[in-house]
Formats: sequence, structure tokens, C-alpha cells
Amino acid sequence: MGGKKQAKYKGNKAMIFMRNILFIVFSIVILLGCNKDDDRTAIENLLIGEWKLVSFVNELDGTTVNENDVENSGPITIHFKEDFSYTGNTGRNEFFGDYTLNSSEKTVLIFLSSFISEAGETEWGLMYIDSLRLNYNPQTQHIEINFEVSNNTLKIYYSDNEFMKFKRP
Repeated sequence: MGGKKQAKYKGNKAMIFMRNILFIVFSIVILLGCNKDDDRTAIENLLIGEWKLVSFVNELDGTTVNENDVENSGPITIHFKEDFSYTGNTGRNEFFGDYTLNSSEKTVLIFLSSFISEAGETEWGLMYIDSLRLNYNPQTQHIEINFEVSNNTLKIYYSDNEFMKFKRP
């Protein structure tokens, strides 16, 4: 009788040991799956969707230029998609392309390709296009631009202290 109890106890001990080993293995797999890319995914999720340009802001002198301040204007919207493409319009012209993100010191939005026309463009639209071009990198042939997203506001910096402010429509 003592032999059966001892065998049953050894079986339970082995089962508990195997459960612990499985728990440790699954914990390691989960921990290895968590890395800095998770931060990028959160940023990507914040960026995805439609944005409307509402102003150009100069942080140094505190000036803001709104769409209504520009005589020849029209709404500018951009839609960042989950597949790392974007589409948009300036009221007169449509634009599209591909983008990626780079998070080193600052979060950088990289327009890998951009197709936009200036034909018949409004002054507001030209301000947008010119601001993006300030960050064209001739070596990579991409527009590489710092940005921030928070509280339904997207700031795309075209200089250290100047940015385009976008809001969700």
C-alpha cells in the first residue's frame, strides 16, 4: 500500500515540475517577444488615420498662421494607412506615397515616395509643400521629418522650432 502512495506522490511531483518548466519556457518566449518595436507600434497606431492641417506654428516668436489667415487657401488632409502608405489632398491636388518611421533620438517620419503636383495650387497648399521640402535628404532621396502625436494633435516639424499642426477631422 505504501508503494502505491509513493508512486502517486512521485507522479504529482513530476507533473508539478513539468508545469513549472512549461511556465518558465512560456515566460521566456513572452519576454523575448517584447522589445522596442512595441513602442513603434504604439506610435504607428497613434499616427494612423486622417489628419487636417490647421496651422503653421513658430515656437520662437509665438506666431501662428491658420488656414483662414491665408487669402488663397483650401483644406489639406493626409491619411496615414496601416500598410505604410498615405493619401491626401490640398483642395486642388491629390497626393500619395509610402512612409516609414524611425525612432532613435526623436521620432522621424520618412516619406519614402511622394507624388504631388503644384499645378494650380493654393498659397496654403504651397506652404505645405515647401515646408515638407525643407527636410528633403538628397542622399536618401526621402523627406525625413520629426513629428509628435498627442491628444489628437499631430505636429510635423519642418525646422527645429516650426511645425505644421494637424488635427483629426
